[in-house]
Amino acid sequence: MSTETASAPEATAPDKHAALRLDAVIAGYGRTTVLRDVNVTVPAGKIVALLGANGAGKTTLLRIASGMLRPTAGTVHLGGDDVTRTPPHQRVRKGLCLIPEGRGIFRDLTVTDNLRLFTPPWEGGERRADAVDRALDVFPALQTRRGHLAGHLSGGQQQMLALARCYLANPRVIMLDEVSLGLAPKVVDEIFESLRTLATTGLTLLLVEQYVNRVLPMADKVVLLDRGQVVYDGDATDLDEETVLGGYLGTG
Repeated sequence: MSTETASAPEATAPDKHAALRLDAVIAGYGRTTVLRDVNVTVPAGKIVALLGANGAGKTTLLRIASGMLRPTAGTVHLGGDDVTRTPPHQRVRKGLCLIPEGRGIFRDLTVTDNLRLFTPPWEGGERRADAVDRALDVFPALQTRRGHLAGHLSGGQQQMLALARCYLANPRVIMLDEVSLGLAPKVVDEIFESLRTLATTGLTLLLVEQYVNRVLPMADKVVLLDRGQVVYDGDATDLDEETVLGGYLGTG
């Protein structure tokens, strides 16, 4: 695919049925602009891979979507709601879950206690225990680690715990920042198998991922960022690994 065919898409009419949408977003830190007039639509029930070289703006985009960073201009919609000025905890209640780089688990709590913290507050004692059991059914590698401190788990188990906690919050959209970072290839395979399982439940996934060869086959759509701008937004089947690595990530 040539660079010409991957030019930035023109803004289109808003899709009210999108799970997540960023329209004309400009954002950065202080006087440094990172995202420049970014339009991204994440269709409901789909897997979207957000790719780009280091410094392209991927993590900044996730921070804007989650509410951790306010855009200088533009809007963010979750479902049909404008959440541009909605704080992060309210976006969580609306069904958005972010698993940041580093996983964000409570290392000094057990696996079970980490999971209990993320069960909905309206769940009573028995129902809360049932919810934890359901999460462990989806992530069976954690079953025998229920009483272990999260900080004593392997990197892969910690990532699965982060996914299980997110699952317990009954999200509609899960955003993951470098889910495979620092993990052995075999563990990465297990993590991606868990992601495929989550996708079959109808969840929407937005993945920032370094393993292009793993994320492209499972993605429905790819968004490529280059220096804060969208240079490709389309079907994953229209891209190949060599094009992405050589043309956009600079590793080909």
